[in-house]
Amino acid sequence: MASWQRNEGLGASKMGSEFYRAFEDRFRGERSEIKQRLSVYLPFIEPLLRLYPECFAVDLGCGRGEWLELVLENGYQAQGIDLDGGMLEDCELRGLPARKQDALEFLTSLDDASVGVVSGFHIAEHVPFPYLQDLIAEALRVLRPAGILILETPNPENVTVGSHKFYMDPTHKQPIPGELLKFLTDHCGFARSRIMRLNEPKTDGVNDDMRLIDVLEGVSPDYAVVAQKNASVDEMVAFDVPFDREMGVSLDGAANRYDDELRNRLEALSQELHKMREQCVSRTEHLAKVAELEKQISELKAVRGVSFLKSMLRPVARWVIGKALTGGWRRKAFERALARFPALRGHILAFARNQGLPGASLPQGLTPLDELGLKHSVTPELSEMSESERFFYAEVIDRQDRSKNKKGL
Repeated sequence: MASWQRNEGLGASKMGSEFYRAFEDRFRGERSEIKQRLSVYLPFIEPLLRLYPECFAVDLGCGRGEWLELVLENGYQAQGIDLDGGMLEDCELRGLPARKQDALEFLTSLDDASVGVVSGFHIAEHVPFPYLQDLIAEALRVLRPAGILILETPNPENVTVGSHKFYMDPTHKQPIPGELLKFLTDHCGFARSRIMRLNEPKTDGVNDDMRLIDVLEGVSPDYAVVAQKNASVDEMVAFDVPFDREMGVSLDGAANRYDDELRNRLEALSQELHKMREQCVSRTEHLAKVAELEKQISELKAVRGVSFLKSMLRPVARWVIGKALTGGWRRKAFERALARFPALRGHILAFARNQGLPGASLPQGLTPLDELGLKHSVTPELSEMSESERFFYAEVIDRQDRSKNKKGL
């Protein structure tokens, strides 16, 4: 990371240099982690070694020297530039080629087409925009054909970075949208450029469901514009693979994924609710069937109880009615008792006939109604009698008529 405090009068004191070095150590991350992140740029610069066996790389604002160390390990010659003495001490302790100088001054001192790679990791957000324009124009001048420019900076597309984390560094000037930085390289004359979104949070795979916080913080927190100077078609084609590769998470991509997953979850919940409703309807129908079966069972039990009672009472009724119909005085008393209830009398006589009891076929010894001291007015209407009652009532009337005829004779 570059340090431009001297340009603002902040780095003249010892406190300024010590502060920024401590700040980097706490918030930048471990050297091994930073080198691992920076290795993503190696595919862009590896083809240069085939074009230029002695390829020179310049790192502007080299900071602690992670990128310097990486390019040296991969066979490049390199030079680091920084204004912060504390950062340069780290490079000196590791024997890395770094010196104290202003980045733009250093580039203007180089010959045309003398450098294979110009890089600046987290310097663009530290300098005024006109300074950045001049820096990119000078980089284009000093790069060899097919040479690569790498500018990495915080990604304001990440809502948390753009609204909060960017301002953690007091030397930051303004966030730079990726499309603006890409336009700047294109406008300066680079043949092609690509925005690479970088360093998004790693997921553990335990819970892959997209949450709202993932839209706010899950977008790549950093991005880089990688631009290439024009060269012959055969030379440019060797770089097509890294330039064609999509990387990182954009705000649109995160928001669309959140919308899709939310829509899918709502659809799944809707289907589950529909399934539960179907189950409720099925259970309601089942409960209705169960209630109907319980009702039928209760009715069957009641019928069975009545049938059982009838089966128990039938022998008793048979014995009592049989005794009443066979005895002379008992028959008269029985007839007298039932004379006022012809419907009941008819049912009893019908039962006696169905059971084949003696004295039931013909009402022998039947006492005429007049002799019982009853008035004809108590006799019910024929329409109110059952068929068996009318039968026996007709027999009684016929018997009375024959008795009167005999007395008249």
